[in-house]
Amino acid sequence: NWIMAVLVALCAWVVAGLAFALAAHIFSGQVSTINMIAANAIAFGASILAVFAPGGLGVRETIFTYFSVALGAIVLWRLITMAVDGVVGVVAAVLIRKQTKATRRT
Repeated sequence: NWIMAVLVALCAWVVAGLAFALAAHIFSGQVSTINMIAANAIAFGASILAVFAPGGLGVRETIFTYFSVALGAIVLWRLITMAVDGVVGVVAAVLIRKQTKATRRT
């Protein structure tokens, strides 16, 4: 089961990296897709480890600047990830509440 979880996480990071590469391409033209996938994965991992920064605020952006990503792409990507995280959080809360109510009934 853990192998499947790792594969799903890997696929998710690659897909997110491809989306980030598209955003970077929109703002700065020619970008290295592999570098953008790596930048997104490194920035995401570092933001999780940065316990001093809520939501990795500032950590991801700093790493993106090391990869010479255009400022517009960084801002757009932060807005997209915040919106998606918010939607996923709300859906998760609703599903957990639903599950809890169903469990109490039995």
